[in-house]
Amino acid sequence: IIGAFGARWEVDLFGKTSRSVEAANAGIEAAADNKNAVMVAISAGVAKQYILLRQLQKQLDVTKSNIEIQQNTIEVVQKRFEAGLVNELVLQQAKAQLEATKSALPKLDTALHQAIHRISILTGKEPKALESRLITESEIPATRPIVPVGLPSDLLTRRPDVRRAERNLAAATANIGVATADLFPRFSLTGAAGLESTEYNNFFNTDSKYWTLSYGFSWPILEAGIIRSNIKLQSAKQQEAMDLYTKSVLNALEDVENALVAYGNEQERMRYLEAETSASQRSVDLAKERYSQGLVDFLNVLDAQRQLYRAEDALTVSRGQLAIDLVTLYESLGGGWEI
Repeated sequence: IIGAFGARWEVDLFGKTSRSVEAANAGIEAAADNKNAVMVAISAGVAKQYILLRQLQKQLDVTKSNIEIQQNTIEVVQKRFEAGLVNELVLQQAKAQLEATKSALPKLDTALHQAIHRISILTGKEPKALESRLITESEIPATRPIVPVGLPSDLLTRRPDVRRAERNLAAATANIGVATADLFPRFSLTGAAGLESTEYNNFFNTDSKYWTLSYGFSWPILEAGIIRSNIKLQSAKQQEAMDLYTKSVLNALEDVENALVAYGNEQERMRYLEAETSASQRSVDLAKERYSQGLVDFLNVLDAQRQLYRAEDALTVSRGQLAIDLVTLYESLGGGWEI
């Protein structure tokens, strides 16, 4: 009767095992960062589509409001036409402007529903799953008035793509050590212990115990050419990983700078559009007042209304774009920052 177990332990004199573990751990971390990169992209995509949805709803509201104003204007012009105070040309111009404004509704409605469908898909649902929750109009998300521009570059290490590139570089560097260790000999200890007896009753007696211990030695000296070629290969992979890491850092810096510039300039543009909208509203009021006094032609009223609608629509788009630019800035920094 024999019962035994054995074990083998290799002495890691030249660091092959430790470097292998290091490379494996870096690979696991790189895979985790790859997952994080996908999560950041999905989160940013959902946020941008949600902002776009609210922007489109606001644009629809602006368009419908202008349609109502223009319809009221047509009613006034119609009465003046019937009274012989204006000619038919004025009436038809007013109607043409109304129809032009109405033509924007279908396109905006299409884009609105497409945004809802996209949000549903990004959140892992069927296209119409969130329609009942999102179709109700809501405000465009507010943005932070001031974003710190002196962002330290070490915040870029939060970006999953940069972290992934750095971990891939670490794995490639560790693999050079693994390949280099093959140039050196390996030492191992092998041991075995067990119980052996010709009779069952004596199997667990002290006399039945035995153990052995031996050592091993191997050195693939004849494979030195192959090993050195592998070292060169791993070194080339490490250089490639270094180049990719450098590229990812430079791309990250570019993304942050572009996002900061876009966010700052959109804030300035929005201020101009707010001033334009205010002036356009005043222009409409003055045009209506002077037209009622017979001081200006009705074309001035139509032009003022057209300009007001364009300014209000542009302002709404700018507010949405400003919020999207802020999301892009968060995304470029790997999801945000802490002050």
